[in-house]
Amino acid sequence: MNLQNFKVVNKKHLSTSFILEFNHLLFTSFKSSRIDDYETIVYLKKDDCIIAFAGLYYIQNCLSINQLCVHPNHRNQGIATNLLNFICDTFKDTILILYIDKNKPMTSYLYKFYLKNGFEEIKEENHNLPYDKKKEFLLFKIVI
Repeated sequence: MNLQNFKVVNKKHLSTSFILEFNHLLFTSFKSSRIDDYETIVYLKKDDCIIAFAGLYYIQNCLSINQLCVHPNHRNQGIATNLLNFICDTFKDTILILYIDKNKPMTSYLYKFYLKNGFEEIKEENHNLPYDKKKEFLLFKIVI
């Protein structure tokens, strides 16, 4: 997969129909959409359909990756890994963070997936990031 096929767009520049298309993909993987929270969206289209998505926004100088998903018909092809690689290549000199809910069916899979892709769990308490350690894992990756 060519990383140049991924697109980055500021959410302010999206049409209503494009937002509806993003939401359609999000609801294949999540119970809700938080698209209104994102500043930037990274996505991949194939055959005129959005097949991969990640919402991004800044929290205290860290770039948070949220609701990364791949359409069920396109999973297990390396698209999520390529999407993460694209984000790392695009947002250099950044601390990437993400949250994983501890009480979801996919928690173990997602935790291992992100560790395999260079993220580490934040275990110390000396940060100011909003996070409930009883309910979620907080992971980070420094991109240089």
